Amino acid sequence: MLILNKYHGTGNDFILIEEPIDPSRVPALCHRRYGVGADGVLCLIDKRLIIYNADGSRPAMCGNGLRCAATHYLEKHGGESVDIETDAGTYHCKNRSVLMPTPVDLPWEGEGRLIDSGVPHLVVEHFENPARLRRLADANVTYMESAGATIRARTYERGVEAETLSCGTGALAVAYASGLARLTVCYPEAALELERTSCGYWLTGPVTHVFSTTALSTE
Repeated sequence: MLILNKYHGTGNDFILIEEPIDPSRVPALCHRRYGVGADGVLCLIDKRLIIYNADGSRPAMCGNGLRCAATHYLEKHGGESVDIETDAGTYHCKNRSVLMPTPVDLPWEGEGRLIDSGVPHLVVEHFENPARLRRLADANVTYMESAGATIRARTYERGVEAETLSCGTGALAVAYASGLARLTVCYPEAALELERTSCGYWLTGPVTHVFSTTALSTE
């Protein structure tokens, strides 16, 4: 039997499992009508995290997913912090928080600013036809509207191919684009806090364990 743990970080929801899974099973598990329903699957084995988008693709990392995985690990094993390995490197995490490396700009000549915040985000000032921009840039599309240290944001995610309720790497891209050392990034349903340090940015926000259930297998 496979134990499925449903989590969400500020509305960005995931199915967390602790054994390998065939990526071809991920779309069915994530389906909002015929499966458990989620933006992605987190495969956490010991301190190694493999992330799958809802379409079964494998991003290098996911900020909210990493926060959920770290919270699950610390609540299960105890301790104040844990270093979790991802395809993008090893991240230092605390309960509901993760220390993210400082993003970098990527070459881009179109609308907006293309930023690598663990995965690529095209940061734009207008959230019109994000699906088109997502295809053009082959990146997530994140809208930001600044009002001082509080910034409204929305993200259309690659691999989900829809707008999600929040996005950790999107919030990080917004923080980097804003140039602020401390800020609140407000998504439609919840907010994420970011604080710049000499080592990168702390990304912090609520994490909720929704439920746990079982499935027959990962095959």
